[in-house]
Amino acid sequence: MTFIIDKEIQSLLTPPTQEERETLEALIYDGLHIDPAVVAVLDGERILADGHNRNEICTRLGLDLPTRDKKFSSREQLIQWVIDNQMGRRNLTDERKAYYRGKEWLSKRLPAGRPVNSAAVAELTAASIAEKHGVATRTLYNDAAFAEGVDDL
Repeated sequence: MTFIIDKEIQSLLTPPTQEERETLEALIYDGLHIDPAVVAVLDGERILADGHNRNEICTRLGLDLPTRDKKFSSREQLIQWVIDNQMGRRNLTDERKAYYRGKEWLSKRLPAGRPVNSAAVAELTAASIAEKHGVATRTLYNDAAFAEGVDDL
């Protein structure tokens, strides 16, 4: 089945090292290993959520990419799933972890024009996310500024 490549989702993914990419390609080529790619089903669209490198390799080699669908009720939920999935990887650099923590905070903070008491809600949300990742709230705010800077580049 077909799916779209969403640039924002793709930008959240950690690129493999050259060695990791070569190993993955060899495993796929030899038919030894290929986990299904995750395709997000959201509002009638099918968006590749995980498996961009496998997709590129399979396309280049003329192989079918196995997929599995996962339904999401909102774009925010999809983005959070991608962040959580990436945070579970072993090969993340400290910078990439900071980027993901920052993106999580940026996606969960309240939008502009919020009610007066929402600052307290935002602080509680920040504290909860910081605790989840084992960092100080100040670190989380720094991570958010870092993520915004990376995205601006």
